[in-house]
Amino acid sequence: MKGLDTNILIRYITCDDESQAKKVKKLFKENESLNEKLFVSLAVSLEIMWVLESGYGLKNDDIIDSLKKLIGLSVLKFEHESSLLELTINLEKGDLSDQLIGIIGKSSGCSSTITFDKAASKLETFELLK
Repeated sequence: MKGLDTNILIRYITCDDESQAKKVKKLFKENESLNEKLFVSLAVSLEIMWVLESGYGLKNDDIIDSLKKLIGLSVLKFEHESSLLELTINLEKGDLSDQLIGIIGKSSGCSSTITFDKAASKLETFELLK
């Protein structure tokens, strides 16, 4: 199995560089035909969310739609896929990265994630350290 960097998936999502997007699609087809998965780390998933928001100005709903499309590709294997799926289903208002951090904590047996971030502390999976 080979891993993917964020820029590969950003090219696939945005097609902002047609030549590179074609190369990514070819890579996906080749790996699919060989029945080989490409690995997407949690760090890459978080970076995708950040790049789409800060670099492309996308809102949470559009970012979630992009993540759903990627997760739906049989050629990709996501680290913490169940947590990413939960994020796409149970979307709360607020920062997507914070939501994912809380979801992963919860799935790892944490009753909450302690934070100084007042906005994050409003999420059900967080608590504010006072």
